[in-house]
Amino acid sequence: MNIGQIAHIIAHADNPLAPRYVEGRSGDNSYNNLILLCPTHHAEIDTDTIKYTIDELRRLKALHENNTYLRRQQTNALDIEINFLKELFTVFDFQKYLQNLSFAPKNIPYTILELSDLENMLRESFTYYYPFTNIELTQLFENLFQDARNLKQYFNHENIYYRQIDYTELCDHRFILIDDSYSQEIYSLVLSLQQNLNSVLDYFRTYLRV
Repeated sequence: MNIGQIAHIIAHADNPLAPRYVEGRSGDNSYNNLILLCPTHHAEIDTDTIKYTIDELRRLKALHENNTYLRRQQTNALDIEINFLKELFTVFDFQKYLQNLSFAPKNIPYTILELSDLENMLRESFTYYYPFTNIELTQLFENLFQDARNLKQYFNHENIYYRQIDYTELCDHRFILIDDSYSQEIYSLVLSLQQNLNSVLDYFRTYLRV
C-alpha cells in the first residue's frame, strides 16, 4: 500500500499563512522543492515550522537521498561479491581439498597446494573482491591460507616428505611422509585446515546456497 505523500519544502500556495511561505516563490513543483513523507510526518512538518524550516527539510532530504544511494551501492557490491564467491566455489573444489586430507599426514595429494594458488590469485589479481565485505569469511580464508603456508613448509623438506609422481594417465602427484617424528605436529596443522575448510563449506552452503 502506498502511503507516501508529496510535500512542498517552500509552500506551493500563494498564501502568507501557508507553512514555509516565501513571497514570490509559490507554485514551485520542481523536484528540488518536493519531499516524500508519510501522512504523520507531513502533518508534523506543516505544524512545527519552527523546527522544520526550509533549510532543515532540505538537509533531511539530502541525508535520506545519500543514505539511500549508499544502501543501493552496498547492495550492488554485495550482489557482485556473491556472484564472485559462487564462481570461486565452482573453480576451486573445497570439498575435494577436504577429502584430500583423509589420509593426512601420511599421504597428501599435491592438489592441496591449490590453496596457495588461490591466495596468490586473490591478493594479486582480485583486490577488488578481497578482502571480502564479510569479515568472518575473510578470516576463514586467512586461516586457510596460513594453514596452507605452514603445511607447504613441510613439503619443501625432502627429508620430511617425498613427492611421489604417478606418470600414468592419472598423473597423480602426492606427498608421502617419510619422517614419522613430524607426524603429530603436522596432524595438528591438518586438523586446523580441515576445520577451516568445513567452516568455508558451511558458509557456502548456507549463505550462498550452493
